[in-house]
Amino acid sequence: QFQWLAEIALNSLGRERPPVLSCSALSKRFLVPGWRLGWLALFDDAAESLKRGGIHDGMKALVQIGMTPNSLLQAAAPSILENTPQSYHSELLETIRKGARYCVERCNACKGLQCLSEPKGAMYFMPRID
Repeated sequence: QFQWLAEIALNSLGRERPPVLSCSALSKRFLVPGWRLGWLALFDDAAESLKRGGIHDGMKALVQIGMTPNSLLQAAAPSILENTPQSYHSELLETIRKGARYCVERCNACKGLQCLSEPKGAMYFMPRID
């Protein structure tokens, strides 16, 4: 069940506005390995926890070491993000879920292999080998 981050923070941490560090990339969201274009969003809390922890400085240093995508991809990204219908993401997510279930079932059907949990966000799983 989806819960708002602020609700989780309030119930678990006793804070209404937690710091948030969120990242994503076209390569993950659109299943295009090698498309090195992503984004990072920082939302600090009132106490500036991320800033005091050096996260801002670390992020600035990280992005200055040559993590630049090619210019064609940079030009195409806004159109990709604006014009891709939500149905694409919903259908892709369901396809990935079905694939994960299938892999777990096949793994568990093999003598000596056992998958202890279905993947929840990764495109791989770790089987136990007896």
